[in-house]
Amino acid sequence: MELIVVLFVLSCISLMSFKLTDNLTQEKYLTFFDHYLYLQSESLLKNEARDVDEGIHFNSAGNINHAQTITFENNKAFILELGGGRIVEKEWNHLD
Repeated sequence: MELIVVLFVLSCISLMSFKLTDNLTQEKYLTFFDHYLYLQSESLLKNEARDVDEGIHFNSAGNINHAQTITFENNKAFILELGGGRIVEKEWNHLD
């Protein structure tokens, strides 16, 4: 009986921690777009280069150094286009 109670408690803790991880991933996904545009605007306004956490570099004109796709665990991604630094949201489908 004690073993069943211990296993139940461990299962509940595991489930709560998985949910917390999903929320953190969702939070990072939701803030990435705004953070990206803020740093790009600041780079243009101050006419100086800026670095973003994910290896993205803006020059003084607000352009990025190389195109890339940044994916998140919630099957969504942001595609960063070369040149003007346009950002496009994409949702991935596991069936593709």
